[in-house]
Order: sequence, then C-alpha cells, then structure tokens
Amino acid sequence: MNRGAIQSWLAHECRELLTFQPSDRPWQMPFSAALASFIPLSVGAALSRMDLGVIGALGALTFIYLPRFALPRRMLAVAGCGAMLTLCYALGLLCHVIPSLTLPIIFLVAVVTTALCRRFQLIPPGSLFFVMTTAIGAYTPGSLSEAPVKVAVMGASAALSCLIAWGYSLYALKVKQIAPVSPVPQTVAGIEWRVPLLTGLFVLLSLAAADVLELGRPYWVPVSCLAVIQGINMRKAWSRQIQRSVGTLIGIGATWMIAPFAHDPWIVALAIASLNFCIESAIVRHYGFAVIFITPLTILLADAPNLHDSHVSMLMADRLLDTILGAIIGFIGALCIHSFSSQAERSKKLKTDQ
Repeated sequence: MNRGAIQSWLAHECRELLTFQPSDRPWQMPFSAALASFIPLSVGAALSRMDLGVIGALGALTFIYLPRFALPRRMLAVAGCGAMLTLCYALGLLCHVIPSLTLPIIFLVAVVTTALCRRFQLIPPGSLFFVMTTAIGAYTPGSLSEAPVKVAVMGASAALSCLIAWGYSLYALKVKQIAPVSPVPQTVAGIEWRVPLLTGLFVLLSLAAADVLELGRPYWVPVSCLAVIQGINMRKAWSRQIQRSVGTLIGIGATWMIAPFAHDPWIVALAIASLNFCIESAIVRHYGFAVIFITPLTILLADAPNLHDSHVSMLMADRLLDTILGAIIGFIGALCIHSFSSQAERSKKLKTDQ
C-alpha cells in the first residue's frame, strides 16, 4: 500500500469516526428521560438517602427503552423492560449472599436479555443496561438487610418511568403527530439463541478477566465489552471500540470536574439528570460524543454516595483500564460473532439454492 492510499484510508477513517448524524428526536424525549431520573434523585436528596436516590436513577433507565411503535406496544415494551431491570438488580444483590453465583448470573442475564431484545426489536441500548444494572447490584457494597428496600425503590422508579413514558408517548403521537414505526416482520419463529449465547460467553470472559486481574471496579468491563459487541456490523464494532475508548478518556476529565462537588446530593441529582439529557440528545448523532457523558453518568450511578470519599485518581485510572480491556474483548467477540453469522448465512443460502 503506497503513501497516498494510506493517507486516503486514514482520511476515510477519520471522517467515519467524526461524522455527526442528523436527529429527528424532539427535545421533549431527552427532557423526559432526565425528569425520570431527577425525581427519585431529588427524593433521595431530600431524605438524605442519596444511595437510594441513585438506585432510583438506575430504575429510571426504563424510559430509555421506549420504542417508536404504536402506543399499546410502546407501553408493553417499556413495562417489560422496567420489570426486567428490577429483576436484574435483584439478581445482582443476590450475588452478595452467594458470591460464587456472580459470573453465572451475569452470563445468564447477558444471554437472556440479548435474546429478548433481538426477538422483540428493542431499541439500543439493547441488553446493555440490564447487564450494567446486574453488575452494579453485584459489585456495589451495601447492607443485605436493605436489599428489599433497594429492590422496592428500583421497582417504584421503573413504574414512575413507565408513567412518564406514557405521558411523553401521548404527546409525541397525538400532539406532535410523530408517526409510529411498524415492527420488522419476523423471519424466524421463536427466539434465536446462538448469537445471544456467544454474546454471553464474551461478557463472561470479560468479567472473568477483570476478576483475574483483580480490578477495583470490574462491573464496567462487561458493560464496555457488550457495548462494542452490539455494533451492527464490523465497521460499527470497530468505530465503537475507538469512540468508546476516546470518549471515556474525555469523560474521565468531566468526572474529575464533578467529583469535588459529589458531597452535595442536589448537585449529584442535577448532574445525573443533565447527563441523561445530553446522552439522549447525542446518542443518535454520534456514539463517541455520547460516551463523554455516559462515563460520568455510570460512575455517579455506581459510586455517587462514596465518590467524594474515594481516591478519585485511582477511580479514574480503574475506569480507563476497565474500558480498554472490555473494548478489546468486545471487539474480539464481535469478530467471532460476525464470522459465525456469515458462515450461517452462507450455509442457509446453499441450502436454499439446492
């Protein structure tokens, strides 16, 4: 390859990584997502229980799964996701009782939620937040005596998010008259398990690697792994690996600016709500730009109650290492899944031709 070809390739790669896509999302959608997280956080701040407020913000991730279908299917999907997020968090807390179940439970959650998201055409982030919620529940320290209260807060926040999703959907469909999208017809009856099983396997490998390396906060490794695997194709997976690593590096700088104020629960509440608004506005335009906001959001969701007491430099270094490790394993997983899918497609075509 000559110098001109290399320069042309690099220019093409840079354009692909830096291009911002147009967005048709009304501003009310990211505002509703921010509101869903701010309400439980403000209640937690008022009661001086920021730990429960942050759990409520995890439940508010339910709103993000609101699809663009007709109203009945919208509400069925978002209610199902709220129930699944609550169940995933409860399973994560169960790992405190039986630590040996941590790897099997996260593997199971990754497989089942990936399969269900593919089957019912749930919008991105797909199974990402289900795995993240399970991992945060499993690895965040806390008292087992409060587990029922935490699960109840999670479920109540998910229910509140469903109510906000219903209100936004009425506005979007009736007032803004945004046309609903019809689901893509299914070509295969039932649930297809091969890709979900491979996805779960690499999520399991990433978490096992984090445990072997004794990383301080291993929950972010499988999340980064899954985010890269969920690329639609190898081009998307490669772009996500680069964008996630660079976006995380910049996002760590943003977290450094927030950390000194993390002792104030109202600032944490406003920060998480604002980050949710920015993420939902940016994610459809540019993944790497959205990751800049995703990084401080996930750190606050997992560590906000103790962030001001932590060694912030060590926390930031852990996060960067977790992201790079997860992205590398995720890209290898995406290669394997793409190869497997291509072989399956060729075999299917040969059978059809015969």
